Amino acid sequence: VYALGISEEVKSDICDFARNKGLNVKYFTSDANSTLSVPEWLAVFRDASYVITDSFHGTAFSIIYQKDFVVLTNSSRGSSRFLSILNIMGLNDRLKDNNNLNMDSLACSIDWNSVNRKRDRFIQISLAYLQKKLQ
Repeated sequence: VYALGISEEVKSDICDFARNKGLNVKYFTSDANSTLSVPEWLAVFRDASYVITDSFHGTAFSIIYQKDFVVLTNSSRGSSRFLSILNIMGLNDRLKDNNNLNMDSLACSIDWNSVNRKRDRFIQISLAYLQKKLQ
């Protein structure tokens, strides 16, 4: 769980979900009190079986490392970046309301072949744009 702020109720739901999936829950963050180096921080995403996050960066690294994940929205911090990346990747179903978390919906796996095709297409579009601007 990479979260900037989740309630005790959601933490309890996450523990129930993990127990049902046979997973251990590890919480980590990147605030000033974090003891993880950048490589260690990235390794937590890389080595995770499942990621639950309320962070855009947590979302991005879950996609990069192809981890099943869910994004918890926090209306006070906004959700436009989440909506944008999830829409581009066809992962809108990964966005869950922090106040109304349906644990059953967390169990489905992601079709990474489909996501990777979309990601690769957007990489090519981005590279073409940069090459054109640098000429």
